[in-house]
Amino acid sequence: PVRDRVGVGPRADVRMLEALLETYEPICLALVDYEKARLFLSQLGRVEEVRDLADEVPGRHDQGGWSQMRMQRHVDDHRTQHLKHVADALFALWRDRGFAHLVLAGPGEAHRELEGLLHEYLRQRVRAHLSLPMTASLEEIRTRALEIEEGLEREQEAQVVGHLEEAIASGRGVAGLEETLGALSEGRVGTLVVGLDLAQPGGVCDGCGRLGVKASACPTCGGPMREVPDVVEVAVAAAYERGCEVETVTADERLERLGGIGALLRF
Repeated sequence: PVRDRVGVGPRADVRMLEALLETYEPICLALVDYEKARLFLSQLGRVEEVRDLADEVPGRHDQGGWSQMRMQRHVDDHRTQHLKHVADALFALWRDRGFAHLVLAGPGEAHRELEGLLHEYLRQRVRAHLSLPMTASLEEIRTRALEIEEGLEREQEAQVVGHLEEAIASGRGVAGLEETLGALSEGRVGTLVVGLDLAQPGGVCDGCGRLGVKASACPTCGGPMREVPDVVEVAVAAAYERGCEVETVTADERLERLGGIGALLRF
């Protein structure tokens, strides 16, 4: 859900929407056994079953007179062909619809064998293996997909803050609102890292675009700075306009200790 937030200003505050889209990237869940497969796409809490595949795998009663070993090889070959069929369907789905993450699931070991048959592009997107029945409902799929998406976003946020800490230690990053606004105004920011709930009044110079924590005389051009109710919102919009990456962090104690905002610098 999107948090309640009220703001008044000349531009839309898109931080909540941006954070929502970051958290819920498209995810594909493949529910697989040795004869059937169900493919789902999930994003923003919505789940769609997009493919239903079935391949006939012979049983022992189909192979009268065959040796047990030969019969087992025949069954294994059909199972492998089925999994290759599923792998091809997943690649086609990724090519046509696109998804950021892939989860492989099923009641047995077929989903683990499937991973080795996937195209390299898809193997790089495998995030988890789950034990699920082939009859799993859309609601169960939705719940498990949301859990995975949220966990992945928390991991990514932790990595982002870790990179920020490393950049600060090596002189390639800044932390705190005043330092970050200064670097952004000077065009030195490559990636802006900002806490979702951070908000603070400040100032913006309409002459040169300088941002500051106070609406005083502009330190760049000397002109007056206009007071704004939330300079963080203005900074996020300015970062997008200047081609910076923006990483919104929902909750991280390390970022809070840094002042709730920071930046990785271009130079």
